[in-house]
Amino acid sequence: MPLTPQLIDAAVERYRREFDRYQKLSECIGGACRRLLEERSIRGSVQLRAKDPDRLRTKLEKYLASGEHAAKFTDLDSVFRVLKDLAGARITTYVDTDRVRVVALVQERFSGFSANSTIVPEVRIPVQIEQGFQCISSSDSGAFRAPIPVRIGHLFIGVFAAKRDAG
Repeated sequence: MPLTPQLIDAAVERYRREFDRYQKLSECIGGACRRLLEERSIRGSVQLRAKDPDRLRTKLEKYLASGEHAAKFTDLDSVFRVLKDLAGARITTYVDTDRVRVVALVQERFSGFSANSTIVPEVRIPVQIEQGFQCISSSDSGAFRAPIPVRIGHLFIGVFAAKRDAG
């Protein structure tokens, strides 16, 4: 079944039912990231979130209109395999050298969760990185797996990007 309005409705409905799991998963990952900073006295901040269900609908409707990822959406489960940003965390450091340290710490802390724990340069801001990994969260219905991106950047990257974009 390719991506259709009916599949989008079903995916958003399922996500609404499972939203608390994604929220708890992002809290779990965000907490682990905060502890990494605190234990090593690294100045920075950690933000976390689960994607808003309405934003999920908008994203899927955009894919439907553009045909992007069309071949990857074969059924309801495939929607959740293809989308990697239903929950996430962002670590921002105040000092760029700390960003490099945090990248290594995140790799070390989360390397056992998945074979997909490689660092991939992010295209939007070349000096940011993104690491995706799997976290297992217990629930009444068994283990819940979801890919969680962790973005690590330097606080002033956004300032430089804003100045560059402003001209």
